[in-house]
Amino acid sequence: MPNLIIHGKKLKALPLKSGTRHIYPLSPLLFNIVLGILAREIRQEKEIKVIKKRKEVKLSLFAEDMILYLDFQNTPPEDCWN
Repeated sequence: MPNLIIHGKKLKALPLKSGTRHIYPLSPLLFNIVLGILAREIRQEKEIKVIKKRKEVKLSLFAEDMILYLDFQNTPPEDCWN
């Protein structure tokens, strides 16, 4: 289940409405295809601001995990998921 941590505070987990089981042989391939498309769109999106630290990173991908680094500015984070 997706989790959100904002300013060190863990928010209520986001419910998933659908998904594929890991027992299906195409699950990893489908996940990688969709994740690749999503990652490309996030990197190209100008509205997603990069959190400036040592280097510019919008997202980190590893296996089936994804971490997004977002700057919501004046928008409450909960409103971004609706």
